[in-house]
Amino acid sequence: MAKLEEIEDSDEEEPPKADEPKLDFNDMLKKAADMKTQALKEKRRLWENAPEWLKNTMMHERQGDVKEIRETKSVAQRLEAASKYKDKGNELFGRGKLEKASAEYVKAIALFQLFMRNDKREEIWLEKQYEKYEAADRSAAEKIMIGCFTNLAMILLKQDKAYEAVYACNLALELDPLNVKALYRRGL
Repeated sequence: MAKLEEIEDSDEEEPPKADEPKLDFNDMLKKAADMKTQALKEKRRLWENAPEWLKNTMMHERQGDVKEIRETKSVAQRLEAASKYKDKGNELFGRGKLEKASAEYVKAIALFQLFMRNDKREEIWLEKQYEKYEAADRSAAEKIMIGCFTNLAMILLKQDKAYEAVYACNLALELDPLNVKALYRRGL
């Protein structure tokens, strides 16, 4: 009998301590809603502070050849496509077609990271898909993105868009903190 009484006694709720506030269900819901609102504000701030070229990655979320490649091709095929976009951007840059070159670099970047939006269109985040790759593929994707970011920075500097150029360099430096091109172009 003593064991049964012990079990019954342990099922009793302990009264809240005097210094702990007692939360009812409505308070918990309000606190959860406040936390969600704060998280959305932080993601929204990232979106609002991003330069236009990075925001343009969102258009590749729902349409076009970049979306198809990202969703249906293997990682190796995505790396190959990104290299082609980057090479085409380099060729256009060499011919002085800066806007078209910029668009090609953004396509290459969007194969690995892009802004996405949920179906309710209330939440926006920067999806870094390359972070899920195996080490060798991740390294290859990062190398392509670094090249695109630094080349894009050069275009932006030529267009007198210093803030956007620094942003591109900072993204390159997140991937390779000692990248000479990114450090130099960020300092211009």
